[in-house]
Amino acid sequence: MKHKGFLYSICGIFMFLLFLFQPGDSLSVPYYEDRLIYRIETNEKIIAITFDDGPHPIYTPEILDILDKYGIKGTFFMIGSQMDKYPDIVRDVIKRGNVLGNHTYHHPADLKNKQESEVMAELKQWDQTMETISGQKTTLFRPPRGFIAGKILTAAENNGASTIMWTICADNRNASTPELMCKRVENNINPGGIILLHDGISKSRWMDVKATELIIESLSAKGYQFVTIPELIALGSKEAK
Repeated sequence: MKHKGFLYSICGIFMFLLFLFQPGDSLSVPYYEDRLIYRIETNEKIIAITFDDGPHPIYTPEILDILDKYGIKGTFFMIGSQMDKYPDIVRDVIKRGNVLGNHTYHHPADLKNKQESEVMAELKQWDQTMETISGQKTTLFRPPRGFIAGKILTAAENNGASTIMWTICADNRNASTPELMCKRVENNINPGGIILLHDGISKSRWMDVKATELIIESLSAKGYQFVTIPELIALGSKEAK
């Protein structure tokens, strides 16, 4: 009886794992992980600075002014619903030579749990907003909060976009000031890296604005050159994290 109970326990664990790891999700990491872009393999000191969750009526213009001050172009992964609220800011971001990427229309926290058709609907609605405001399209996608699954990646690819992750995120519970955010990036960046900051949603994004300038000054002094994501991709081959 003890032996039978042990077998039942093993079977129970196996069934739980099958339930937990659905096809296209965590068990498929080796399948899709090498299709995500975390950084670019290069020996040149080039990096990309990116911003998520905008546009914001205060933080985005402030960041744009900082980028202009240093002659740098960034990549903004915007939320479609925010773009509809602030179309003039979207146009200004583009006018200043920056690049936009798809960050879904509603920024759903549960995107990983949605069907592929629902994911595609989020991407398509963003595309429609982008085209209405600017007449442009994008080939870049970043999933909300970085949550990824096979179906999300497949939907992005079927929508003509590469999925862009990041090498280091400046925002972290252990980086509670702009100075610490800058230090966090300094300690984790390398040639071909992608930096993530934010310009929307949270009221604490004033720290991202200040950290942006600190990061640019610090890494420029170390010889790094800032480029957009398309420029970064063009200069090397993608490397999985």
